[in-house]
Amino acid sequence: HPPQAAMEEKLNTWPLALLAFEKRTLVTLQASDSIGAALNTLQENNIMCAPVYDESKKEFTAMASMPDFMTYVAFGCFQNSADAPEAYAQFHDVDVKVGDWMTGLHDDDPSYAHRLVFKDATEHIVSVFPEMAKGLHRVVLNLEDGSRRIISQTDVIRFLFAYGPRLAKHGGWTNAAGQKCDFISPRDQTLAESGIGSGDVFSVPTDITAVDAYRRMDRARVRAAAVVDANGSIITTISVSDLRGLKSSTLKTVLRPVLAFLQHHRGDFHISHTCTKDDSLQTIMMMMITYHVHRLWVVDEDNKLQGVVSMTDIIGVYCKALGVEVK
Repeated sequence: HPPQAAMEEKLNTWPLALLAFEKRTLVTLQASDSIGAALNTLQENNIMCAPVYDESKKEFTAMASMPDFMTYVAFGCFQNSADAPEAYAQFHDVDVKVGDWMTGLHDDDPSYAHRLVFKDATEHIVSVFPEMAKGLHRVVLNLEDGSRRIISQTDVIRFLFAYGPRLAKHGGWTNAAGQKCDFISPRDQTLAESGIGSGDVFSVPTDITAVDAYRRMDRARVRAAAVVDANGSIITTISVSDLRGLKSSTLKTVLRPVLAFLQHHRGDFHISHTCTKDDSLQTIMMMMITYHVHRLWVVDEDNKLQGVVSMTDIIGVYCKALGVEVK
């Protein structure tokens, strides 16, 4: 967290730079890198994504992620339940250049998750809320010393959990127009009161392979799925974060059954983290931070799925409380 003195001093402006404390210098991929080399770079730095720099254009062109690479290499190479089983072992060439492969990759995807967004570190923290409330996961910060850092939804949630009450205590916040705005923190609202955490939940059974689970997730354009037993009770979660650490030489571990894949990569497949509609946003944010997860499954008293709540949803609630429009 930022030093307390700095927090007091910046209370009414709260620049994005406050979220960049102790963040590593930006790791980048080159457009001329092969996909195999890019996967290895992500694995060596233990990161899920990195911006791609095109030396010939002298500019950043895209944000490339582990799921993007895996979709090309493995998840996109067969039709769900249409191909013969041997098709599951067919992987695309990892020697293709990142720049050639990424051209137009997300042109048909209206979501914000894949966008490459730069922000000046002096901008107000709230400036990233509308885009993150629409699904943007990361922003590249341009710092005053010329270096760059990535901040994520997780950084915003940590900030809101730690310092959100101080915003309300000091009588609100000042918007970009210099207007003083009242603010009542929604952190004590229950999930039901906040109006989030309901709706359809994407789930997969235990009797499929990890690559099949990821392929289904890719087609549904979701980043996580609940793994459920035959009775519909949740066992664990499989998400794009479980791809962290894969490199070109270990890609085929995704051919294992989903629980075996998760156990191999985590050391155990872990019981899923859940909440109920009666839990407060404060409790939910604390659980997300403590367990390093981006979402919690909403369950009833029988552990049956009722919905899901994500960091995107919570940031959206704060936008509403702050009177910030999400277009």
